[in-house]
Amino acid sequence: WVEEDAEGYKYITERGTTALLVEALRELRTEKDAHIAALEQALAERDARITDLAVRLERVETLLAKPGR
Repeated sequence: WVEEDAEGYKYITERGTTALLVEALRELRTEKDAHIAALEQALAERDARITDLAVRLERVETLLAKPGR
């Protein structure tokens, strides 16, 4: 991955930079997947809370709509 030119300067070959780029992309994908999973979990919790509140609201509305109230 590292080569040396005629003057003794070392440099990273294209193969080396490609390998570094691929590894960096893998790390980013892992981070992104974890972030997406956390967001999906938060969304599922919010959806459950909304459903619960909708059921409770419906019960209140039913009680208020009964005659004699």
